[in-house]
Amino acid sequence: VAYIHLKEIPVCVVAPAAWSARVQGLPLDGLAALPWVRPDKDCPFMKVLDGVFEGSGISITDYIEADSEDVIRELVAAGKGVSLLKQSDADTMVREGTAVICETGPMLSLNINIVYPKSRENDPTIRALTDVVRGLWPEADR
Repeated sequence: VAYIHLKEIPVCVVAPAAWSARVQGLPLDGLAALPWVRPDKDCPFMKVLDGVFEGSGISITDYIEADSEDVIRELVAAGKGVSLLKQSDADTMVREGTAVICETGPMLSLNINIVYPKSRENDPTIRALTDVVRGLWPEADR
């Protein structure tokens, strides 16, 4: 498999604004014990979230699962639980007064890549695609 790395998107754990005092300074196991609004298990955010708790013996057991970022943001704002969001969405919610960012834990991110079979890297269609992608994403790996 070959790929072109396009962008790294920072993500963070957010909690309802009303929970600010409740989540301030909580370690990861304390955050995991709270109710969560989790993305669908096939969502890339779940891979990030699973990576945080993997090997730690910590697991999230009290959660609502949602398959839309809009629904997740609404549920967090409504006080239903903590979740993992793109930093830009989290910053917007903080500005709106609907969420707080939980400062505990590692820096998290999600990589955005274009992936294609390495065996086809000289295929004219793949070459055209990668040329267009690199033209549209100047910061893409060259």
